[in-house]
Amino acid sequence: MQLTTVLKGRRSIRRFKEKQPSQKMIQKILEHALWAPSNVNQQPWDVYVVTGGKRLQVVERIKNIKRHIKTELDKEFYSNPKIIRLTLNFFENLGNAPVIILVYIPDFRQNVCCLDSEKKLIELSRIGCIQSASALIQNICLVAHQEGLGTCWMTGPAWAEQEINNVLGIEDRELVAVIPIGIPDQQPPAPPRKSDKLHWIGF
Repeated sequence: MQLTTVLKGRRSIRRFKEKQPSQKMIQKILEHALWAPSNVNQQPWDVYVVTGGKRLQVVERIKNIKRHIKTELDKEFYSNPKIIRLTLNFFENLGNAPVIILVYIPDFRQNVCCLDSEKKLIELSRIGCIQSASALIQNICLVAHQEGLGTCWMTGPAWAEQEINNVLGIEDRELVAVIPIGIPDQQPPAPPRKSDKLHWIGF
């Protein structure tokens, strides 16, 4: 599959078949995805692949944040209650995805500095790590699509970050995204691209 075909064909999948992809398949996807660019090649991410009982516990924590998500959805999609309903249903069980991938970076948020210059350096380091992790997440979604699997890039579960960390025994890491992954059980239509986002200067 050509890169442009993969880019335009990938969709956020919110309904999955019960069959679980093999560990070999997930490992193949992640090994390719790990070639993502990163800030001064730090590769600052940690990737956790979760299934079975721990997956059920993580999903339960994510389900408990629906009230926070609904508040944001009501603001953004007040004129489209169908989207609100579908999104909340997805947070109930992550579309029955049999595997979830969690991407973390080092946690800079606990650092307390007195000097503004030090605060700026910490914030820039955090931004660099988030950008690096985002490149990795993009790769995961694209390679998974190329291999016939579906994904959904989720940031909402950050509302339950501490509860999820407690389940998985993770410390000193910041959760960037949760990615349900599995065999798609839907073919969502392509949403239109916004036409006013390119700005040309000096051409």
